[in-house]
Amino acid sequence: MASKNKLRSLTIRWQPSEGKPLAQVADWLNSMSVRERRKKVAEVCLMTLLPYALEANQKTEEEVERCYWEVRERLFQYLFAMKQVLGIKSENPTSLASTIPVDVDNVFQNQDVTDIDSQAESTARDSKEQPDLKDLDLIFGVSQ
Repeated sequence: MASKNKLRSLTIRWQPSEGKPLAQVADWLNSMSVRERRKKVAEVCLMTLLPYALEANQKTEEEVERCYWEVRERLFQYLFAMKQVLGIKSENPTSLASTIPVDVDNVFQNQDVTDIDSQAESTARDSKEQPDLKDLDLIFGVSQ
């Protein structure tokens, strides 16, 4: 029996320049299984972009605001879990700005990201490795 929910597809092709922060993220994601990689990207997108998506889809101001506060809480939980996993003990980030070797102003510029792949190119690949994400729960911290 077919599901009544239509599946949505998103294909993104990253080709960051070597040595850039996004290249490090791409290498780390590429080291994972396809399922794990998709789950990580889905978690990050939900934690950071869902309020924007709701606002763009003309949800009520109350729905967008409630989503913002829920996402904010999840981000705090995620950051706490990240801190634990990475073994970070410091609670004082004031001296970090001068020690971070990343050009923060350029990290999020689009110069490291190319356009979305064509739908035709991704259809065959996605049909072979499509994990079941319909019941995706946000699980923060270390994957089991």
